[in-house]
Amino acid sequence: MNKELSEILTGFQRTLALLEKPEKTMLVVASIIMAIAGVLTNIPAVALGKLVDQLAELQEIEFSIALPYIFLIVVVILLREALTVVRKYFVENIATQTEKKQTVHAIERVLKADIARINAQQIGSLHGRIFRSIQGLVRIIKLGFLDFFPTFFTAIAAMGIAFYQKPTLATIMILVIPAGLYIVIRQVASQKGIRVALLRGKEKIDGTVVEMLGGIETVRALNTEVREIEKVESVAEELRKREIKHHISMSLFDALKYLNEGFFYIAVIALAIFFSAEGLISKGDILLYSILFLSITAPLREIHRVLDEAHESSIRVNDLYELLDAPLDVSFEADIGKSSGKSQEPAIRVERLSFSYSSSKHPIVQNVSFTVKRGEKIGIVGASGGGKSTIAKILLRLVHNYTGSVQVLGTDLREMTRAEIAERIAYVPQKTYVFSGTIRENIAYGCPRTISEEDILRAARSANIWDEIEHSLGGLDGRVAENGNNLSGGQKQRLAIARLVLASPEILIFDEATSALDNTNETTIQRNIEELFKNATMLLIAHRLTTLKNCDRILVFDKGKIVQEGSFEHLANTKGLFQDFLHQRATEH
Repeated sequence: MNKELSEILTGFQRTLALLEKPEKTMLVVASIIMAIAGVLTNIPAVALGKLVDQLAELQEIEFSIALPYIFLIVVVILLREALTVVRKYFVENIATQTEKKQTVHAIERVLKADIARINAQQIGSLHGRIFRSIQGLVRIIKLGFLDFFPTFFTAIAAMGIAFYQKPTLATIMILVIPAGLYIVIRQVASQKGIRVALLRGKEKIDGTVVEMLGGIETVRALNTEVREIEKVESVAEELRKREIKHHISMSLFDALKYLNEGFFYIAVIALAIFFSAEGLISKGDILLYSILFLSITAPLREIHRVLDEAHESSIRVNDLYELLDAPLDVSFEADIGKSSGKSQEPAIRVERLSFSYSSSKHPIVQNVSFTVKRGEKIGIVGASGGGKSTIAKILLRLVHNYTGSVQVLGTDLREMTRAEIAERIAYVPQKTYVFSGTIRENIAYGCPRTISEEDILRAARSANIWDEIEHSLGGLDGRVAENGNNLSGGQKQRLAIARLVLASPEILIFDEATSALDNTNETTIQRNIEELFKNATMLLIAHRLTTLKNCDRILVFDKGKIVQEGSFEHLANTKGLFQDFLHQRATEH
């Protein structure tokens, strides 16, 4: 089978497989309606043929003779259109239900996919692929049950009537089908690969534009608008050349199809006239076979457009299948229930931990071992790329495939579910996630319990942001722009810290979480956090070393290894990397 036709068939099968039982039942009903409508569509042709035969026998034409036929045709048309409305309702209902369900399913799958897999793609390209694939799924449903199958059933009914009337003439008439199909198959084969190339090109434009808009301030500041436009123009021009070549080729094949239909139409009419002259068929049958031939060629005229769009939609459906079949992050794969580690176990126990990213030949963490007691406050410092943030990602089960042992609150990390990690460990990153919505929604984001207005106010005050919320951000109902573009970096970080206050976790991980704050805000927030979470375990990854003065211990990382450990005072007075960092910071200031 032609590869493109095989892909279309696969796409159609996969589309049906994604439908749920109620939708499949509605499609069966819609198919029955289409079959009935196909027969009704051809009844006027039969009626007109009979009417012409009666009129041809009369010397004087009486309008009253035509009335029963006109009445029959009107009733048939009204009934056919009523059935068409019902069919369209069923199909559109299936399409909208499927679009909703698969959109939710696809987004859920992406949110639960391995983060490394997501990070390997341009976000704009991934976004475009998700929604184009769902559009492709919906388009296949509509192409089949709104465009092609109705004309197909009409053609089948027309062939049945033609063979019943005159098999010889019907045989000549249906020869247009294999000839037309051969042209269509050649037409589809000639576009091999072009649909995939066009789709991927559009995804590339999506990725480029989204990436560009994400850095629009940098683009504006560096005056590189022309360079960015040239990137888009280059990809768009390549797509344009491919597409115009495709359309020229398609127009030539369309001309061949119409010539094929014209040749057979002339042959059928000529043969019908000959048969009528020989008395083998009536004069009315000439009109009948003319109309029946047009009913048969209707799907042929549409079949290339349908196959063309169906091929593109099938590629999109295959993309959706690939997306839905992507493996879940291992932290979602099993829900073994909440583990209850023994209370006497340390909060964190790491033994011989090593990890490297698949894109790197060198390990980012090398044979690291440390223990954090419950309620202990640990600082983590080191040069960029030393493994500090990777340790945090491992503890949050954001990256996997490490070697060694990691226990959190007495439980092996690999046995902790996402829900349990979210409940027991809080994470405040340097790059804070805020979303378009209200201040209230952003503070309460991720909180697993119902919270009161008083809880939110307390959290905002503890994060030292309430005064700004009340006086300059529009209160708790004030709007936050996409990515928090109407907030400063410090305001975004304080919103994240307010979330932390609401969460009340057992372990807190701060990854440069106060780096965007001024000294006054940082000191106030640290004091509030220390007061609120006296008994919580804390890991503070910090660039500003003075924030670690109250830590029980500090771990100093270098090239993925712990090279120093001790209190702030001890490390400050001991030759080594920590002292070098202190001297370097003092020189910078």
